[in-house]
Amino acid sequence: MDGSIVRTQEYKGCGIHAASYKVGPDWIPEACFWVHTKNGWTRMWINSFAHFFEIPELTFSSETEADACTFRLARRLIDNGTLGTLHSVA
Repeated sequence: MDGSIVRTQEYKGCGIHAASYKVGPDWIPEACFWVHTKNGWTRMWINSFAHFFEIPELTFSSETEADACTFRLARRLIDNGTLGTLHSVA
């Protein structure tokens, strides 16, 4: 099975691709989002949820755990419209 399929989900019409990465023994949650805004489809990249939310201890011992966190946080951002707000600032 292709690992990228497992690391991609659709939520409310938005594509989420988990791209968590390893630093030392820890995994850092990271994601790419495809969201539909009033200006059309836009790709948003959150290089590190730990930096985005200013929570340096937001690390995990496995890629699976980091990706699960990525999907939870991405769904929250999509639900509260934060991604559209970020796009309008850029």
